[in-house]
Amino acid sequence: MMGREAVVAVVDADDSQVAVWWVNVGPRPVGQRAKKMSRLCGAWTIGPTDAVTLESLTFKRMVLATAAGYQALDAVDVAVERPFDVSGSVALVNADLDRHREAFEVEQASRVTSKQLQTPDWPVFLSPIDVENPPQTTPTDSSAVGRVFQIAHWLAQLCSQWEGFEEQRLASSWLSTLEGPGVRETPIAIADAHRRHPVNVHEH
Repeated sequence: MMGREAVVAVVDADDSQVAVWWVNVGPRPVGQRAKKMSRLCGAWTIGPTDAVTLESLTFKRMVLATAAGYQALDAVDVAVERPFDVSGSVALVNADLDRHREAFEVEQASRVTSKQLQTPDWPVFLSPIDVENPPQTTPTDSSAVGRVFQIAHWLAQLCSQWEGFEEQRLASSWLSTLEGPGVRETPIAIADAHRRHPVNVHEH
């Protein structure tokens, strides 16, 4: 995914405003010297009746919305074609990690001691965030702006954890053979646009 299609628009709302925060989940260069743009790539607060701006901010992007966020989108007839599935996406990154770890352990067990591979520092990916009750670090986090901030940071951190895993995978001459030498983007699950629960999965 590239461009706007690689961006998740996190959406929440209250009586007076709709808050939107963009998170770029597309692939970035790996390595300590690689120049990386921030995954948090834009934030807005708009009026609840500003349908034009809200549609512009979500058009062709994935949408990760709270219940209030979906109500705000529905109220101004802004369609969501690609709802981001939190639990499904976390399940995907963990399934990929498990597949690599199991393959590594089988290979390691087949080697004599002198030919053992260096064991990777396997990541522990974040648990799914409760978008209706995200963690609060300050009293203002309970506002729509505070909630989208916390959700967006959770998603950016999950992508950073995936990047760290990719750096280890590509640094290993053996692990890199499993999926090839290219940098893989964070696996994302997309929910059904009408029922808003996961039915379609986009892995890479």
